[in-house]
Amino acid sequence: PYRGEPVLSPALQDAVDAGNVVVLHRDARPPAGTDALQDGAGPELADQGLAVLLEREPTLTRPLAAVSAERIQYADAPEELQAFIDEHLGQAGD
Repeated sequence: PYRGEPVLSPALQDAVDAGNVVVLHRDARPPAGTDALQDGAGPELADQGLAVLLEREPTLTRPLAAVSAERIQYADAPEELQAFIDEHLGQAGD
């Protein structure tokens, strides 16, 4: 399971272990278009491991990062994360 940098809070780690994907953003506001990554998989589905959750992480070296139960992918724009989200959403960790 993912246990890398950045370190997730216990609540976010539980979320990715359940199958959710956490999208971290460096700046105070996520880049334009980031909220579109939640389309069809919003916070109401978090209990089922089917949500994309947004969280600020100011220590990122790139504007965005998507974290699943198994790995992380960094990106400069939201559209670079869509394939990662499609692949990992709903995939619970062991």
